[in-house]
Amino acid sequence: MSFAYFDVIFPKTSEDGKHQGFVAISLYPHGMFSESEGPTQTHFFAWPSQREDLVAFCLHNSDKDVYTVPALFKERGSRKGHNIAHQWVAYADADTLPLERLKAEPTMVVETSEGRHHAYWATETDDPQQLVDISRAIAQEHKEQGCDPGGWDAGQLLRVPGTTNNKYSRTGRPSWEIPGRPKMGPTYTLKALATAYPPYSTQDRPSVASDMPPKVEWYYTAQSIREGAEVFRASPDVLDLYVSELRPDQDRSKTLWKLLSKLARLNVSRPTAMHIAWGAKCNKFELQGRPEDDLWKELCKAYDHPDNQPVRNSFADMSYRKEADQSEENPEKKLAQFAEQVAMLRPDERDLVPTNTFVDRYQKWAATCTDAPEIYHRAGAATILSAVFGEFGKCPTKYDTNLTLWFFILGPTTRARKTTAMMMCVDFLDDLSDDDFPYVIGSDVTPEALNLLLPEKNGRTSVYYRDEAHGLLLEQSKKRYLVGSQEYETELFSGRVRNAVRVGTMKEQGEREPGIIRTNFIRLLCGTLEQVSSALSIESYQSGHMARFLVAEADPPPLTEEAMYTEQFDGQLLGEDVMRLGLLNDITAARTFWMGVTEPGNTIRVPWEDDAWKRLQKAKYVLHRAAEGHELAEVLLPTMTRMGDSMMKTAVLLAMSDRKQIVSMPHLLKAMRLTEDWYRSTARVAGKILHSRWAARQNEILIAIQSRREGVTEQDVYSRFHLKMHEKEIESALHVLGKAGRINRVLERGRVRYIPVAGK
Repeated sequence: MSFAYFDVIFPKTSEDGKHQGFVAISLYPHGMFSESEGPTQTHFFAWPSQREDLVAFCLHNSDKDVYTVPALFKERGSRKGHNIAHQWVAYADADTLPLERLKAEPTMVVETSEGRHHAYWATETDDPQQLVDISRAIAQEHKEQGCDPGGWDAGQLLRVPGTTNNKYSRTGRPSWEIPGRPKMGPTYTLKALATAYPPYSTQDRPSVASDMPPKVEWYYTAQSIREGAEVFRASPDVLDLYVSELRPDQDRSKTLWKLLSKLARLNVSRPTAMHIAWGAKCNKFELQGRPEDDLWKELCKAYDHPDNQPVRNSFADMSYRKEADQSEENPEKKLAQFAEQVAMLRPDERDLVPTNTFVDRYQKWAATCTDAPEIYHRAGAATILSAVFGEFGKCPTKYDTNLTLWFFILGPTTRARKTTAMMMCVDFLDDLSDDDFPYVIGSDVTPEALNLLLPEKNGRTSVYYRDEAHGLLLEQSKKRYLVGSQEYETELFSGRVRNAVRVGTMKEQGEREPGIIRTNFIRLLCGTLEQVSSALSIESYQSGHMARFLVAEADPPPLTEEAMYTEQFDGQLLGEDVMRLGLLNDITAARTFWMGVTEPGNTIRVPWEDDAWKRLQKAKYVLHRAAEGHELAEVLLPTMTRMGDSMMKTAVLLAMSDRKQIVSMPHLLKAMRLTEDWYRSTARVAGKILHSRWAARQNEILIAIQSRREGVTEQDVYSRFHLKMHEKEIESALHVLGKAGRINRVLERGRVRYIPVAGK
């Protein structure tokens, strides 16, 4: 290590003899390169007054990964572009670029690893903006030849000569000692350098952190959530980059750049792209604990990159979307209208619905703790009943129908208190648990682990809960490491464990069939409505997997000053909450009652009064007939069938919580009222999934029509898309595109032709 490196990039003296700014030296935590964190440790040295201290610090850390920025900063504390005071060099992360390809010989070349280099062009001109622009031009000029196209931005970190590159040591390769005396070449006037590499103009483009919109304008806004869901549906590649866990040898920076580039080329709005990128598994900035504006800066680089300019007909080019969504053709609108019309209770029955069931009392207590929507608490109460009494009872059908209920708690934003409501339910079950009744198994359990655990709990309850479950659904839909998990979970819903166990693990089966492993496997998931619907396909309903979930979905409470007010701790612990203790006592007493009827895990049928049973059959038939006659019957029928079963199960659970060995009409009426709300929520999720597919297919047809200036014939459209879309879907898409003014339908020589509207 010598002073030469820093003396090239910074002048050694200033006119007034004072320091000109601060040099930033950055290290990774523990000093070693890591994909998942850093470099987050930054030390600042005044230049030139602390020149010797700076070099001494680098020498002391010469065995570590050490970086600097080839610019002086105004103040300590930030190495962002807006804090740059002076800069005299252009630079490039030349990477694998053959140096002879450069149009101007670098002033200094640093070999950062074998065959890879950082290059600098020193000038006598202090012009940070112009030199960053030239650095960008160098990167763009040579990107196809091995130069890093993203290594040009203001505040770029580059390796210090005389230190060590440990990046590849974790893969078994030796560390690289960066030569302390770089290769030297000529210096340049700014004009001569700009002649070789004309600056790439960035005028009128938001490319600095100061242009980043406030977080409230991009993080979980209605627009970013909706557009994000449509992006995932329209572009599987983006979805893959968003959800995929990175391999140990995968470069997180390059993966993030690829994601940002795809979003830019799709012309996704920058706020929505920021929302997607911040939540992506490859977002190194969040993992490193760095601020959002670092990601925004990288995003703007990607959006400004010449290779990433949006193509015509890209995703966000569908400016007609709002108008199209108002169309009566919108399946989301159709399903919502259908669900609102579904009334399971007759008018004369509504006044007879009981209001003092365990579900009502739990909801009333929960409302004293949080302003989460009431439907969330009703889902939590039903989950508790299913967990506790599903070990003792089952429906009185000829075939086995267990009392397992699965719930999805959904809301548009984190402010909806989804997680709060879910954890109140989980904590309640924890307090009901003991050595004889271990209910909760956790939130991260693989099918392999379940195969070992559930046989040991033969016939008993296992509650699995998961927050932000869209990630799990995305993985399942892509069928990576969770291959077949949805099919396996569907078997568990029916009460059977896949029989892959040793005879020695079998317990006494009682009246159960020999060799059959039983379970009361409960799933309680929560997530954001748009993200969950984007992670699913309509086939999830048609296959029956999602039709098994009851959905509790609601908007967050109004954002008022009163709602934002947080009470201070009043000294009362959770275990001292009188209302909660009463609920725990009620459930414990009911559980003790059923322990006197049958053993836990050895379920018995709970019969119904005749009038209640007949009313249930009538309600299920009305539901089925309503769905059967609807144009979206393919989605509605599996849902309606399961909804009828869930209504039956809920009535049995309510009776058991009342310590009744027979189900009466009040239990059914309450179950019907609860099911009405659950069905409306379920229909909304299914509608959003259908809407995404509907919008994506319109976009696909629009692109096909816009690909030719003269348009395409109607026959061409149907011929091209008939294998992937029903005739009615093609007809609907053409109708909506026409009404939205995106295409014109003309008749030429007896043939229909669709022509794109100019400028749209």
